[in-house]
Amino acid sequence: MDGIYEQVVHRERSTKSIFISVFVIFLTFAIPLTFILLANLINGYFLMLAFFSFLLMIYASWYVISSQRVEYEYSVLDDEITISSIIAHRKRKVLIKFSAKNLEETGFVSQSDAPIQAYDKTVFAGNDKDSYLCWAVVYSQKSGRSLVVFSPDGDFLTAVKPYLKRGSADAILKNRGAL
Repeated sequence: MDGIYEQVVHRERSTKSIFISVFVIFLTFAIPLTFILLANLINGYFLMLAFFSFLLMIYASWYVISSQRVEYEYSVLDDEITISSIIAHRKRKVLIKFSAKNLEETGFVSQSDAPIQAYDKTVFAGNDKDSYLCWAVVYSQKSGRSLVVFSPDGDFLTAVKPYLKRGSADAILKNRGAL
């Protein structure tokens, strides 16, 4: 029987994304105002250009600001774990896909305590402000030896537990409070 579980984690807005949003809104008004000033100085056709640029900038602002909304989806199908990034409910990108049997190491740590080594790929797919982060070193054919940092809940860890090494699964679940 197939075991299926999915978890969605919302990424909190960072200072960088807030700055991008404010800058885009500033440009939404600054560019049409520049065309209005040019219309007074040079030619009246700049008024029409200001109107159309304002409409275009409203759409561009909406697109850029909504693109700052990112969610991460962790899904388990039997022993296959897939971590995807969902951007503004428009675009899905698979960050990494691996078999739970290929987990080399796992741990429960804060962001600064993750193992520091050279990896072929590093994937951070969690909430920056989450107090609980789990790291795992995995090997997959496509991406090589990778470090994955994510924030699973107890149900996700319980779904993966049969495929993990006995000691690492118990340690992670105890730290999470799921055991």
